[in-house]
Amino acid sequence: MSKKNKTVHKEHSEPSRTTKPTAATTDSLFNSLDTWCEKRNNAILYFSIGLFLFLSIFSFDAKLSIAHDDALYIESGLRMVKEFPDFFHTANAPLYPFVLSLLYMIFGFKFILFKAFSVLFTALAIYFTHKAMQSRISAFFLAFCTLMFAINVHIIYFSHHSFTEAFYIMLQGIFFFTLFRFTDTANESGISWKGGLLCGFLIFLLVLAKTAAIGAIPAILLYALFFKRWKEGLSVGAGFAFCFGLFHLIKKTIWGKYLSTLEYSQLDVLLRKDPYKPELGNDSFSELIQRFFDNYELYISKRWFDIIGLIPDATEPKNMLGFAFLLLSLFTLYTLFKNKNKHLWHIALYSMGLTAVSFLALQKNWDQLRIILIFLPFYLILSFYGLYSFFKSRNNYVLQLLLTFIFAILIIVNINRSFKFLAANFPNTIKNFKGNKYAGYTPDWENYIKMSEWIGENLKSDSVLVACRKPPVSFVHSGGKLFAGIYTIPSEDADSLVMNLHEKKVTHVMVANLRRNPNKKDGYIINTVHRYLNTIQQKYPNFLTPVHRIGNSEEVNLFKINYPEIPNKPDSVATKEEIQGEENK
Repeated sequence: MSKKNKTVHKEHSEPSRTTKPTAATTDSLFNSLDTWCEKRNNAILYFSIGLFLFLSIFSFDAKLSIAHDDALYIESGLRMVKEFPDFFHTANAPLYPFVLSLLYMIFGFKFILFKAFSVLFTALAIYFTHKAMQSRISAFFLAFCTLMFAINVHIIYFSHHSFTEAFYIMLQGIFFFTLFRFTDTANESGISWKGGLLCGFLIFLLVLAKTAAIGAIPAILLYALFFKRWKEGLSVGAGFAFCFGLFHLIKKTIWGKYLSTLEYSQLDVLLRKDPYKPELGNDSFSELIQRFFDNYELYISKRWFDIIGLIPDATEPKNMLGFAFLLLSLFTLYTLFKNKNKHLWHIALYSMGLTAVSFLALQKNWDQLRIILIFLPFYLILSFYGLYSFFKSRNNYVLQLLLTFIFAILIIVNINRSFKFLAANFPNTIKNFKGNKYAGYTPDWENYIKMSEWIGENLKSDSVLVACRKPPVSFVHSGGKLFAGIYTIPSEDADSLVMNLHEKKVTHVMVANLRRNPNKKDGYIINTVHRYLNTIQQKYPNFLTPVHRIGNSEEVNLFKINYPEIPNKPDSVATKEEIQGEENK
């Protein structure tokens, strides 16, 4: 066939709209629902976005999260502007701090505005993800996936904060929207070079936003191998390689001096047996494989079913559910192979590639739901598309009604959960916007934040460096003052611990009583700083002098350090780069 006569068509397994309906298709529940949803596709999309915005705005958390990473991204964004070119975000993927640094240059230091952009990013993620899958899966199944995406309580929660997830799922939606647009007009060898290079650039942005997105590259190459689309694989790979190489050249040119001072990379930390104890060495190959299965059990057998609302706030993995997810996913892959749905193969390989990278890289004890939350619409496809297609092809009304009932139950459960979240948050949201910035914090965190603010107001000199357990949180609440972190106890020797503080030029220590369980005052606290100082004070009782105290219960104390004379004590002090290197550990 000549190029002139080639036809363009969308590659999906749904019946053509021009096909004359048969008696079977006329009687099909799924076909009736597809027809109804197809006519209202845009209305369903905008209703879903509107419902998300309503739930997100009226449950909006105007406070900074107590999580480390939420504040860390803001800290890095500000420092990349204030200390340019003497600072670069190396703790994880750097693109989101770049975005925050741009927002800071435009709007100033307004972290509520940074959080508001996360709401916008999430709304755009819903839009582009829906548009990417429109006409690639049946309209009814797409409506289910989009609505589940929009009303999910965890999606709503992360849309309030400065984690990278909201920004990432927006980029992810844009990537698939762009990829499928080019795929629809592709010839037998794949998408055009222009399309491949652009998609390679978008994958590069995904990797800069979340390191695990590197799994998209083998996913694209496997797709090219399976469907013999060599040009597509080469063009996407070339686009990614060019952007990646250019970025590292620019990074080395501008920030090379700073980066050369760091002793640890993100990969170093991920390969360790214990991320906080480098002396234990790295995991072996067999231990990495075991890590993968441990994380599958944790994230799929527990976290996934929490995300979709079947087992809210699950505390233990349910292995049978993890096995059921695997069987359903395998059946979906079989269905995709049988139907030759190239669009959904892209999504399946992408999801599996990034999941594999995440499960190999992450320590089991991190256990963060947001790791797989970004795959919500895609995991729904893996879970249900195979069954949906099978029941549709069999034209069995009872089976189709059963799956429709399951979809309805999931939507009702998730809407109910999100409205309960709104009801719980709304009173604090009102108080926050009326000026009570502490409403919603537990007393331990309220005291911690007040102490950080006091330090920012009363110890402004750069010669004063305060060590604490949550330095990024203190950085934000102090108005941008640099803090040093005490995350571990690297030695049982008092002199070594003193030297560690002295080398960083730490002058003060903030000792808080932060709850180990944030939701319950049970007497257990995060006591890393306490144990660190106790080891020193056993040898040097006068090591600390009280400076300030906030709170009568779950109080926070600020101490000034009185350094003892230690033989062979070095005269040098730590730089900002060395402090940041310690935080990266």
